Amino acid sequence: MIYIKGVNIVKIINRKLLTLPEQIVEQIKESIVSGQLKKGDKLPSEQELAELFQVSRPTIRDALKLLTASKLIVSRPGTKGGHFIRDISPESFIYDFKNYISLSLVLKGFSIDDLIDYRIMLEIQTCGLAAERRTEEDLKKLRNLIPDPHAELTDFEFFEQDFDFHRAIATAAHNSLIFVTMESIMNVLKPMFQLISSTDEFKMELAKEAQEIYDVIEHGDPKIAEEKMARHLEHFKSDFSLIGHR
Repeated sequence: MIYIKGVNIVKIINRKLLTLPEQIVEQIKESIVSGQLKKGDKLPSEQELAELFQVSRPTIRDALKLLTASKLIVSRPGTKGGHFIRDISPESFIYDFKNYISLSLVLKGFSIDDLIDYRIMLEIQTCGLAAERRTEEDLKKLRNLIPDPHAELTDFEFFEQDFDFHRAIATAAHNSLIFVTMESIMNVLKPMFQLISSTDEFKMELAKEAQEIYDVIEHGDPKIAEEKMARHLEHFKSDFSLIGHR
């Protein structure tokens, strides 16, 4: 039997008075953080949880609904079914963070300029890490993804190539948190590539810079890699800033 410490007092978190189901959710979250509950663990039955927290079964059901909506548990039917602590995958984090960014942009929580500034700061450091940690397999993938300005591509397709090149750099940094953060940001920005028009000269310059970035990553020079990435990203900043003010 998994034991989850009950709570008999009203909690106030961030000055918000929590309902009974929310209090139960917080207790289960604390048990996950502390390691008392691990992915794959089965929660006690609704009746057992109700007795444990000294609440009604409808209150437990509401708490379970909140946990499911938060993607912390998954329900399985059948005789061996029940409610289980979910394995939080990078894909689910990317999906949730992407939605958070998109909604914040729509609701003016922050601007395109804010997002671009954050991307630049993060990706400069990421490029430096890629220069330190890249493997031969990473280099092979990067070589194949350097944007080709001579290919017969639309502007969107060209920028999509550049997107894949930057994604490969994030992978080469070998840091899962960096990767899912970068992937979330780029998935928000990617549709906006359709709003950008570009000249052949501009594409040539971007492709040249991508080749230079690859060269310094291959050489393993983090400082120069960061400098090259900073210059490369400045080309996008003005275009995306204009989108944000349309």
